[in-house]
Amino acid sequence: MIEDQIVSNKDLAEFTSWEIGGPAEYYIAPKTLDELKLALEFSHQKDLSVSILGGGRNVLIHDEGVQGLVIHTHSLNRHQIIEESPNLVIEAETGTPKSDLLKIYMKYRLAPAIFFAGLPGDMGGGVVMNAGVGHSVSPREFHEVVERFEVYTLNQQG
Repeated sequence: MIEDQIVSNKDLAEFTSWEIGGPAEYYIAPKTLDELKLALEFSHQKDLSVSILGGGRNVLIHDEGVQGLVIHTHSLNRHQIIEESPNLVIEAETGTPKSDLLKIYMKYRLAPAIFFAGLPGDMGGGVVMNAGVGHSVSPREFHEVVERFEVYTLNQQG
């Protein structure tokens, strides 16, 4: 059961680059997309707000903590390479470190290697923020390397 993986009053400071902040009322670090979906269903059943915590780069968490369920995506870090001539497709989960993609692009000697070399954090944060670099390189923003992404939501009507 997903309830067995949900922790009450989990200190969040250890998961941020600033190492400050209070506890999550409820916390889970799902390891699979199915666990993520179950965590979202749990939050809906308990009428809890949901906050997503990715790699924790440049995140400030209030000393009083976060109400509701904090879903920490760092364990959702699997990726796969699909060679579709003439393209290279990388499917990556939200918690995949950008450095993992940097290594793939370097192996294949592709231009995005330069772009990813300057970006900390994980894929989810990069997509949400359309992370980029200020240098005159191509690509220079996330939208130039992301073809599609999936968003998980709950049907609020049942």
